Amino acid sequence: MKRLVMAFPIALVASLILAACGTSGIDGSAVSISPSPSVAPSVEPSSQPSLKPPLEAVVETGPGPATLAATSGSIWVELHREDLVARIDPVTNEQVEITDVPVHCGLAASGETVWATIAKRNKVTRFEASTGEALESWDVPAACYVAAESDTAWVTSPADGAVYVLREGVADPIQRIDVAPDIFDVALDETSAWVTSESDSGTVWRIDRATSAVTRVGKFPGVDAVAVAFGSVWLTSRQTSQVWKLNLADGSILGQLKLLDPVGVAAVGDALWIALTGGEVIVLDPATLAIQSEERLPYGFLGRPLYAFGSLWVSALEDNKVLRIQVSD
Repeated sequence: MKRLVMAFPIALVASLILAACGTSGIDGSAVSISPSPSVAPSVEPSSQPSLKPPLEAVVETGPGPATLAATSGSIWVELHREDLVARIDPVTNEQVEITDVPVHCGLAASGETVWATIAKRNKVTRFEASTGEALESWDVPAACYVAAESDTAWVTSPADGAVYVLREGVADPIQRIDVAPDIFDVALDETSAWVTSESDSGTVWRIDRATSAVTRVGKFPGVDAVAVAFGSVWLTSRQTSQVWKLNLADGSILGQLKLLDPVGVAAVGDALWIALTGGEVIVLDPATLAIQSEERLPYGFLGRPLYAFGSLWVSALEDNKVLRIQVSD
């Protein structure tokens, strides 16, 4: 079920996302979370190109789909222009509801619960996947990106340069780890949390999960996103059109590739898929960084890709759509 929305000029979108998840605009009023999800009203479907490989489905969503997450029966969508979480049914490939859970930056799933952040309201909410209902919430200054594992979430706060560690059922953060000014994204492996920062034109930091010790990994100009896949750390920078592969043990650079406006990566089988903001998806050999294939999609301003339900999912923010892409895994 869908909502009819208006699009912003694409040139404004990147700055809106970064500003909303950064240190500015975080003085919004507190939000009231309704205990039950609301169903989005239906509208007439908009015109769209016929489905051609690699597209399996084009899902119309609410305003400004961006970050995606998956649980066992759903794809969850951050509606960046509505500040709410939406749900897609991967069986019907339709948006079936817009919940009352607030979000404007990060979304991460762990088991059958999902964590959502809304930077401008200093709030993190954990909700149940089966119902879309909020279970608990925490106050975190300018809560931005989030990584979740088991019963714990790691949340970046650009406002005070700290990572807050939250645990299910515990009212207050169990830990605050000071990292660097203007931190942004976070990714986890078994021993470390990897954090990006806009400080010094782009830096990456490593937190030892056992000791909470923080180490500066190095300077990576314009770095946006971080992910862990194939035993390595992957960084992307839209500003400098770079992808870096780092050693998981010490953060040393193992490889570097220039791609125009890379926004994020996803592991699919034995390949690394990279979404480019301009509307392309690249399939990469993670060992050699050799490009195996390139596909141009009929949509632009793509978000970070997600692999779930045997497909690659990527948002197209300017078109208010989520794309389901056929993959060989």
